[in-house]
Amino acid sequence: MLDLKKQLLQAGLVTEQQVEKVEQEEAEAREKKRQRRAAQKAREKGGPAKGGKGKGKGPRKGKGGGRGKGKGNPEAAEGKDRPDDATLWARRIEKLAQEGRTEQYEVIRKWVDKTRLDKAGELPSEKAERFFFEKGDKQVGWLTVEPDLIEKLKAGQAGVIAYVGFNGMNHCAVPRDVCIDVHKVRPEFLRALADYEFALLPILTGKDRRKKERADKQPDEEGAAPDAAQADATTTDTPAADAPVADAPVADAPTASAQPGGDAAAQDGPSAPTTQAPPDPSASSQ
Repeated sequence: MLDLKKQLLQAGLVTEQQVEKVEQEEAEAREKKRQRRAAQKAREKGGPAKGGKGKGKGPRKGKGGGRGKGKGNPEAAEGKDRPDDATLWARRIEKLAQEGRTEQYEVIRKWVDKTRLDKAGELPSEKAERFFFEKGDKQVGWLTVEPDLIEKLKAGQAGVIAYVGFNGMNHCAVPRDVCIDVHKVRPEFLRALADYEFALLPILTGKDRRKKERADKQPDEEGAAPDAAQADATTTDTPAADAPVADAPVADAPTASAQPGGDAAAQDGPSAPTTQAPPDPSASSQ
């Protein structure tokens, strides 16, 4: 089979100068890659890379130089305090649990691509069986898997998780350690794992999630409203110490009973003294 560059050159789609330029760039890339590999191997062995500036075959064994085990090597001292891989991975899981949903979905999707036990897109064999599991919404789902995977799922060596694919929510079978890590990051994604205690939780969509957030906020608002009303009532009903006292009604002020058509007997009493009109002199002279 002819080279692609030669085919393009024969078809007249590219020129010889373009082909030579591409070949030169590829040669330079290969040379840089070779140098990086040589430098990496030299660092692992503790000596300078071939073609480097150092003339010696290795580092000197002095007190302050080289990569020996002496006190002058800070990297060796730091290696003693470096945590193991299990501790670093646990820290990674804790940090991922604090990230946003988009970052978590992407990382879990990558875990699925690397560790998935059921083959997606392949037709099952005649011996394949359905493995049933319960979802968080009290519905039942299943995966069609091979008999050997059925045994792993029953023994707890593997489990079923949900993950957000490019076309929506999907389910798959992954190893036990991956199930536990997924449960620490997104607890509602774990669907089935034998000999592992967990609670089945529903996976909320965007609409359901917003509804739940409003429902969680509503009790707090209802609890705050009676407190505010009680505070207003206390402020209104309790008079202030410096508040002025209303004056008593003036005797000359007309009341409702003194208006035309009112009851005159309502004016009798200590607070309404009776007065008699003086005699008219003209009436006595007649």
